[in-house]
Amino acid sequence: MKLQAIQSFSPRGAHIIKQGETFTTNEKDAEILILNGMAKSLDDSTPTDEGNAIPVDYSTAIFDEASLQENTITELKKIAKNKSVKGYSTLSKSELIFAILAQQNANQNEAMEE
Repeated sequence: MKLQAIQSFSPRGAHIIKQGETFTTNEKDAEILILNGMAKSLDDSTPTDEGNAIPVDYSTAIFDEASLQENTITELKKIAKNKSVKGYSTLSKSELIFAILAQQNANQNEAMEE
């Protein structure tokens, strides 16, 4: 899908997508980006071939509890995996949200110490 970034972020840490920049990604990643207020859709009709999509890395995205609540458990597991949450596959939705927020805070604290 073709999207426009509402805020700057770095998918997989390799390429910075700046606020206002347009890009394409697969339908699943587009849905998560839109739900979390990181991008808006410019083309709702045609999903992008995954081979040509920009991979999205949620490990660098900052989430709050409200934005995480809007995600399905499948989407939360994908975010948890990207944020290196241990044991995420067996957690309930509320446990996933707590674990993602805790890991996010740990990652931010670690980055501040460097």
